[in-house]
Amino acid sequence: MSSPPRWLAEMANEITANLHGTDLLSPLGCHYHHNLDADQWEVSLFASTTHVIGGNLDGVKKRSGFFVDLQSVVEAFSEVRSCNWQSGPMGDRDEVGAHVAIDGDYGGRKIWLRILSSPPENIEHGREARVYQSQFEEVW
Repeated sequence: MSSPPRWLAEMANEITANLHGTDLLSPLGCHYHHNLDADQWEVSLFASTTHVIGGNLDGVKKRSGFFVDLQSVVEAFSEVRSCNWQSGPMGDRDEVGAHVAIDGDYGGRKIWLRILSSPPENIEHGREARVYQSQFEEVW
């Protein structure tokens, strides 16, 4: 798999700077796909889960709580065609679930950005909370 383009990393960093954790935010993930037919980049950003190891919650995967400064995210785009909120999965095959979606232009490129409230289920945890050692370990 090739590395993401530099502009995509810069955009992801600019957007994720507007995600503010209500607790210690776990590592942030980014999935992307260039839809050649539409000449549009589909980008999904999300906070990973934390796998608890030890203690009463051993084995639990906890989501990071965060809020999004939507005004700042929208202002990062040179043009916004639409901005939407989806409150939950729209059927059994919807892997994205609850998210904010922005369709616009960033850096001269068409972008369909989605900021997910939780990572897709097939994504491994990004951090481990080792209870007995009182430490977090980032996995990715």
